[in-house]
Amino acid sequence: MQLAFSNTLVAAENGVELLDASVYGMGRAAGNCPTELLVTHLKGTKYELRPVLDIIERFMIPLREKEEWGYLIPYMITGTLDEHPRSAMALRASEDKDKAVDFYDKLTTPEVSFNKK
Repeated sequence: MQLAFSNTLVAAENGVELLDASVYGMGRAAGNCPTELLVTHLKGTKYELRPVLDIIERFMIPLREKEEWGYLIPYMITGTLDEHPRSAMALRASEDKDKAVDFYDKLTTPEVSFNKK
């Protein structure tokens, strides 16, 4: 639900010293704390933004053009519905990968069954 950055900041404010982040938010789905945001927010550390931006520019942006990760509507839908993202992953691998309304309807419409006589 895109709360990783704020959750990480709250953890740091509460004394957590080991913080998890990923460059350019790379991960299977949404919800990864971007390293570049964390580095810019943390004060008094040895971390610098410029090398992180260099990695993003040279490696992550070209990779993002080939591979999909991060915030996408189907993952938002499964997160909102408290569902495992496997159905969003399957949708994104199909020809209907951008049909979010149909996907939402399938996940939220009760199945109707009819007794066969």
